[in-house]
Amino acid sequence: MKRLLLIALAPVFLTACEQVERLPADEVLKRSAVASNDLLSASFDLKGTYAFEEADRFSVNGNLEMEGVFQRKGEDVAGLIKTNARFPKEEKVISADIEAEIISITGSDPFVYLNKLSVGPNFPLFSPDIVERLEEQWWRIPADNAPRPEQSISPDPQLLRIQSQVVDVVSDHGFSSVNRRLAYHYEVIIDPEKLKAYLETLSSELENGMDPEAIETLISGMEARGEIWIDAETFYLNRIRWTIAPFNLSESLNLALSFTITLSNINSAPDIKIPEGAKPFSLENLLMTEGQEDDLSTLPLSIEDAIIRKIVDGDTSP
Repeated sequence: MKRLLLIALAPVFLTACEQVERLPADEVLKRSAVASNDLLSASFDLKGTYAFEEADRFSVNGNLEMEGVFQRKGEDVAGLIKTNARFPKEEKVISADIEAEIISITGSDPFVYLNKLSVGPNFPLFSPDIVERLEEQWWRIPADNAPRPEQSISPDPQLLRIQSQVVDVVSDHGFSSVNRRLAYHYEVIIDPEKLKAYLETLSSELENGMDPEAIETLISGMEARGEIWIDAETFYLNRIRWTIAPFNLSESLNLALSFTITLSNINSAPDIKIPEGAKPFSLENLLMTEGQEDDLSTLPLSIEDAIIRKIVDGDTSP
């Protein structure tokens, strides 16, 4: 009976498959670039590794995971970040395990909820007492003092759009399935000339433009190989995977990346809400002792900057 049912349904399956026209790669990329202009929101899953090195100052390498959503073409972002970072310093290695939720909404300060923070060995700036104060509490980070790393590591639609504009297809793997949807699957490389043209066009649209030498530095020596999956019906990017060999981001900064981003709930991602009960974050609040909450004076920015520099440079002295 089961065999007869399969035989009876086979023509239906074959007819459904034949209805999907397989387009040339160039046409698929062109349609994907157009479709990405309408990408307003999505859920995303990012996994990757990274390595940064600045000459004679610091180096860091680690793993990164981020699950979340973006809205308003990436203007608003929320997600859970997990990273294990290692900072080689002289004859020792400082490691940091971090798990945190982040929310960044246009017109509001960013918010952070620290689930886990472990730094060692022997790192007084993150003593158990300080970590205990940080964890399991929503913190509002003053926007004037806060970098927004979540917007640089989350999949900005502008970044997704250029995937279809600056690549050359080196291998066509036909159709694959991503999130139970049929997708074109290509192996690709960055085309230096296309990337240069894109950056020059982008520079002309910016108020201060981009330094032509900086563009040349960025492109020269960059070796990037990846894979992209493009939805066969909507032509939205469903997944991207890149391995970028070490290259000079600037004269002194070296970067290497490897990551995979999978998108779902395209244009139907959950809304992002500002958390209730968040406390304003400052180094003063972090370092104060019990009983000082009602008698606070703001630390000068120069002192806060000096403390932050000590953290970045790996200086563990009190």
